[in-house]
Amino acid sequence: MNKQQIIFLVIWLLNTCPIAVFGQTSRGTIDSLASVLEKLGNKNIESSIYLRTDKNIYETTENLWFKAYSVDLKHFQLSAQDQSLYVQLVQSKNDSVVWEEVYPIKEGLASGHIYLDNALGQGNYWLCAYSSSSVKNKKEQFVDAREIKIIENLKQLDVHRKEQHPDSTRDVPLEFKLFPESGILLAGVRNKIAFKASSKNGRPVEVSGRLFENEKEIAVFKSIHDGMGYFYTQPESGKTYTVQLDQPYQGKAISLPKAAEVGMAFSLLDNTDDTLTLKVFNRSEGPQSFFIQVQARGIPSVIASGEVKDSILVKLPLIEVPYGISEITLMNGSAFPVAERLVYIKPNKKMMITTEVSKSQANKREKIKIKINARDQYGKPDVAHLGAAVYDRIYNEPTDGVDIETHYLVSNQIRGRVHNPSYYFDTSNNRNTAMDLLLLTQGWRSYVWSQEALREMRTYDEPIIANTVSGKLVSKKRKKSDNPQQAAMLFNAEQNVNQLVEVDGTNTFEISPEHMHIGKDVYIKHFGQPADHEFTVVEPFKKLHGAQF
Repeated sequence: MNKQQIIFLVIWLLNTCPIAVFGQTSRGTIDSLASVLEKLGNKNIESSIYLRTDKNIYETTENLWFKAYSVDLKHFQLSAQDQSLYVQLVQSKNDSVVWEEVYPIKEGLASGHIYLDNALGQGNYWLCAYSSSSVKNKKEQFVDAREIKIIENLKQLDVHRKEQHPDSTRDVPLEFKLFPESGILLAGVRNKIAFKASSKNGRPVEVSGRLFENEKEIAVFKSIHDGMGYFYTQPESGKTYTVQLDQPYQGKAISLPKAAEVGMAFSLLDNTDDTLTLKVFNRSEGPQSFFIQVQARGIPSVIASGEVKDSILVKLPLIEVPYGISEITLMNGSAFPVAERLVYIKPNKKMMITTEVSKSQANKREKIKIKINARDQYGKPDVAHLGAAVYDRIYNEPTDGVDIETHYLVSNQIRGRVHNPSYYFDTSNNRNTAMDLLLLTQGWRSYVWSQEALREMRTYDEPIIANTVSGKLVSKKRKKSDNPQQAAMLFNAEQNVNQLVEVDGTNTFEISPEHMHIGKDVYIKHFGQPADHEFTVVEPFKKLHGAQF
């Protein structure tokens, strides 16, 4: 959305919602806010690679098949920037690279397979993927990877699955944190407080407890999903508020943050597909002007201004707001942020995939037909690029909750490990409440597209890895009268497809992604006698080995 569209939306918003307009000064500030955010958001557009393997658990001497999607993280479209995919297989226990290869990317897609030699030790491995636009910046967490398990035989599966479900008594002690909804606890108004309980190894822990005002119990609470929950309180000035957990986690009282006596805050009242309803609170003397901004992935979507005396309802239209995680920022009259939170926009926007199988049982190598239907949330047919994997259920890893939806809409948007991410997209449970709790407890500071993160993001002119593989053709005994080689021959393993690659005046050649399409393995030879020249190729993974993620 360009700046003119944003301003038009704000003017419409201000004329239809219960918010006062301050005139030209306010609109000038809105114009400036939109411009600043657009510049920050356009600073560095990255992509992310999603890897889909044909199963989760492999035996040695099997082939691991994978498909890769390179997606522009800002617009959620297949990336046109990336042309080469760098893939590594990394052993978890010692973080050592045991295999690596480069594949061509065509229109955002790549595929391939890895032979899992029996020399590979059994254990956990990470299949990691990189591209020129997915590793521009140093990442606090690397998510473009998929965990797999390699075993020598099926008997080891029982041992592996017991390791995935250790005795819960090991989870004590636990960590318990409190999160005021918009980042501030404001005295004299009703505040929503989210909480999260987890074990020392990061696993969620279900808890219950009580809220005290001084020594008086005023509320009880319990977790709703994965150790997360919330309660409400209206703190008064001069009083202390503490939380006491019930057994078996009863211990030292946990203090709430000190309530601010002066300031502004807001609370999310309703989140539908077309409207966000907020309540803005003011505890300052006299009416206060404010701005509210909604931005997703560095794209300014809605900016509104108003004035609040004690409290005011604000309804923000979501027609032009992209679905997924957005950041809501409340700013004072000087456009300084005073309260923020994350929200998931249009939670019901979801493609529904259904399948019809021609046979419920079949013999080995017997043909089965599968009919696949893709429809939007309204039941209308939708266009989709689909992938499917068929394998024996015994090779399934139930703890792997990562799919393309969770990868791009959660893992790439907020920092920190998310337990069982597929739960937040399962329409059969309380996913909307659970998603809101996740965003409240991860905190707006965890949003990778927050304005704070955008300001710190550096612009990189030179990528860490390139889309091409380069090398030199060096003459061993060239006479001055000899003509330099101007080309070399590329061919596949079967030698039935070949292409010429140019050698320039500095004896340098570039193997492009188009060249890589001639076969899984690409070979190169020069013209003339074998002893006259030799090739030197720049190690394509060299810079990647030196990078830290």
